[in-house]
Formats: sequence, structure tokens, C-alpha cells
Amino acid sequence: MLERRYKQGANRYESLLLPASIDESVSEDNVVRAIDADVDTLD
Repeated sequence: MLERRYKQGANRYESLLLPASIDESVSEDNVVRAIDADVDTLD
């Protein structure tokens, strides 16, 4: 018979090298957020 393969989920105990998004690593009062808001107005 054919071997069944099931999808494996991510191990919840495995640490990640990088955060899931850059937004998580930038504080709310960082200057980068103001620059990002200004750049968004240019588009």
C-alpha cells in the first residue's frame, strides 16, 4: 500500500531566529514609524 504522509505543524517549543514580522521588533515610539508614515503619504 501507499505510505500516507500527513502535514506536520511547526514545533511550538522551537525558537525562531527572527521575529514573525519586523513590526514586532520596532517599538511604538521609534522614529522609523514616523518615516514610514511619511513615505506612505508619497505614494
